[in-house]
Amino acid sequence: MLVVAVVAIAMIVAHIRVVAGGTWDDLTYHATVTPPRMAAASAIHGLTWPAWWDGTGFGVPLLGEASHGALYPLAWLASTPRAVDLVAILHVVWLAVGVALWARRDAGEIGAVVAAVLVGASGLVVSSALRGALPALAHLPWLGLAASLLATRPRIAIAGVAAAIGAIALAGQPGILVDAIAAIGLAIGAAQWVPAIVQLVAHDAVGKEIHALPLARFVELVMPGSLVVGGHDPFALPSLFVGAPLLALAATGVVSKRRVAFGLGVFALALLGGRVGALDVLGAPELHLGVLAIVLGLATARGVDALVAGDRRAVLALGVGGLATIAALVALVVLRRAHPEQAEQLSAALLDGGLALVCLAGVVAFGVVVRKPHAAVLALLVAPGFGAMPRIAPTTERDIVEAAPRWASLVAPSGLPHLTRVFRPAFMLDTPTPSLGDGIVTLAGDSADRWDVVGVRSEDPARSIHDDATWHASAAEGGAMLDRYGIRHAILPSTVLIPRKITARCSRSMPTTRSRCCSPRVAAWASPAARS
Repeated sequence: MLVVAVVAIAMIVAHIRVVAGGTWDDLTYHATVTPPRMAAASAIHGLTWPAWWDGTGFGVPLLGEASHGALYPLAWLASTPRAVDLVAILHVVWLAVGVALWARRDAGEIGAVVAAVLVGASGLVVSSALRGALPALAHLPWLGLAASLLATRPRIAIAGVAAAIGAIALAGQPGILVDAIAAIGLAIGAAQWVPAIVQLVAHDAVGKEIHALPLARFVELVMPGSLVVGGHDPFALPSLFVGAPLLALAATGVVSKRRVAFGLGVFALALLGGRVGALDVLGAPELHLGVLAIVLGLATARGVDALVAGDRRAVLALGVGGLATIAALVALVVLRRAHPEQAEQLSAALLDGGLALVCLAGVVAFGVVVRKPHAAVLALLVAPGFGAMPRIAPTTERDIVEAAPRWASLVAPSGLPHLTRVFRPAFMLDTPTPSLGDGIVTLAGDSADRWDVVGVRSEDPARSIHDDATWHASAAEGGAMLDRYGIRHAILPSTVLIPRKITARCSRSMPTTRSRCCSPRVAAWASPAARS
């Protein structure tokens, strides 16, 4: 119980800004990840089946798209942005506690606690929360813990394995399910995956395209921070940080060739995913790195025990980890010169990496001087993860995502239907990724659904291919579809307003960094002058 309490408190401290009332400053999280989860929870609270969602595009299958996780029971608790955040932190705590208890089977209490905190405070875990994959990832250590009981308590072990795999399946992340699959739990997850398979057969594609992980991002494994070089994928994990201490001590505490083989296999999936088409069905490569971090946590716990016991191999391993950190710092300097437009972000990562190197050097120096370092010194091992959290997962005021913008009252006065659909021209999607505040104000993504205004052009993975084809066919004049779908308010290029006799409610100038779009580039809240 002491191990559980210490790990849980550490995870709450790591995310205290969100617990205390803030929220993560991530547009993809608030505009793409949370809306379907809140919609599923609202449907359950209303005693209806979360089968269809009208809050994105022209409506999409909520149950039929696995990544929505509409049948994941814990997601039903969260029908508000605040509740979604707290459920995410609950999963962070659940994952870290699971790692601690699983590691405790082979290691001491100090090693289990330090390993669990290293994994829980890693960028991979919080990034998985921001991309909706954490509910599946959080149950993996509990699956391993249950499996480890098969020899001594078979009935409890079988029930635990079934429950864990069932929860992973319901969370809707196929890549993580593949890593944890076992036949005994498939029956629980079948309710989620059967409609998803039907959707796959009917529409040829479900979910987003799998992209290869840029090789430059592997620097993040030992470098605290979040690197975006050579472009930005809004669906990619913001950070892949694992930490040199976790990797180095894992090499010291390896106890099984089978675990080594499994770790190498998972790393290969992360390296080759998106590059070898046959592996795309196994999910995003970043998620396999999350699985790898959990498995390495077990060996790390034994490595921490060896460090506390005064084993010089652990100190030597940390020294090698320090050299790897230095190499990562050099790589960051090279990246900074190659990408001057991202100098500010890369400089912040260099600062975090330098502080991590100082902490690691302190642990190594103490281990060389003192044969058995005091447990308090181990705080230096976890400090880089906590210190880099503001950059790995920056936070902001909750009012930005919970207070209705002014346009909500302008376009949804009393008397209008419950749902007002919004059309966004294609060029608005080509602008640079906006900030969270700008994204919500300009209806980027689908976060406006909570104010009954949503975007017709949707990136939701469950959208019909026929919707995409229809918009492409009407690209010459996107407004031609307004009448057909009864859209009463829309965001349109100014060139569409006059020929269609549309009355503008207000206008806003758009960035002029792109030359291929219509000019003048003005988007307007518009309402047809007369419509039946």
